[in-house]
Amino acid sequence: MNELIVIGARKRKHFFNKQALKAWKAASVFLLFLLFCLSALVHPTVDRVGILIRELKTGDLRRRTRAAVELGGIKHPRVVKPLIDALEDKHWTVRRAAADALGRMREPCAVKPLILTLKDWVPDVRGAARPVITFS
Repeated sequence: MNELIVIGARKRKHFFNKQALKAWKAASVFLLFLLFCLSALVHPTVDRVGILIRELKTGDLRRRTRAAVELGGIKHPRVVKPLIDALEDKHWTVRRAAADALGRMREPCAVKPLILTLKDWVPDVRGAARPVITFS
């Protein structure tokens, strides 16, 4: 019933109970999982920001638009430059989402690019930039 396991070299042998060894393994797996979860809690936005910036640059139309909207809600310093770059995207929905996001962030360095956005040929993009510029 209580079998012993021999672990070790020839000279030094350690005897462990099978149940104790299983309990030790389970506890160590739980602690590793707990450490992994805590490390994710420390920097959740940094990882998320990197993923969203990548999607803003390389994703399809829906992903780029969604990434611009979500980046505006995060308000992390790393997102300003990619959102300014997204104001020159080929599709107007991404440009509108980027203008909205920069407007919600109220970043002073984004005012000049938003002024240039007023020359966009799509009225929705111009409309997204207008309230921010009148506020500034």
